[in-house]
Amino acid sequence: MCNEHTDAQLKTRLRQGGATSLNLYVTDMSQCAVLGAASWPWEITGRSSNREMDNSSRVSNGSSSALVNKSSSACTGSGSSCARGLGVDGVTVHYDTLPLGQLQGYNTGGTAIHEVGHWHGLLHVFDNGCSEPGDSVDDTPYCQPPEDERCRASRDSCPQQPGQDPVSNWMGYSVDSCMSSFSPGQLLRAEHMWRRYRLPAG
Repeated sequence: MCNEHTDAQLKTRLRQGGATSLNLYVTDMSQCAVLGAASWPWEITGRSSNREMDNSSRVSNGSSSALVNKSSSACTGSGSSCARGLGVDGVTVHYDTLPLGQLQGYNTGGTAIHEVGHWHGLLHVFDNGCSEPGDSVDDTPYCQPPEDERCRASRDSCPQQPGQDPVSNWMGYSVDSCMSSFSPGQLLRAEHMWRRYRLPAG
């Protein structure tokens, strides 16, 4: 599922339901350098760019995780000509990120929760760093991408902005055991994205 063309072909063939149906694909992503990937809700209509959104993904580098910008959608950039739309809509996760998987620290299903967050239109909490508009959610404090994914009790990477980094938020980067929450604002954004993109597309 690392090849865009093959990924699009398989997802189009396997697709079940309409825009409100989450299609979850579990496969070997060890050659993709990512733990999971998701389509964005606005891609259902074939749209490729919307700056309230960012395309980033949680990635794995061997047994440890690294942080890089890489598309978590079926396409790799706003100018990409690859497939979009309902046929490729869904979430893909590496099988070892599920319970009993072999990716130590990432094998309790946290990747699936994180990627379903993207499927609902949620950005990484560290998107845009300490600058506006952040992740476009008012109640998640501004923060920088973490230097590593260790579980930290607290962190303040944007001291000039109010609040500490949301280290336990599902839309950050950390080991599964650290992540446990979405903010009320994220839930409102997810509902807004659902009503704006998924409900009308049926």
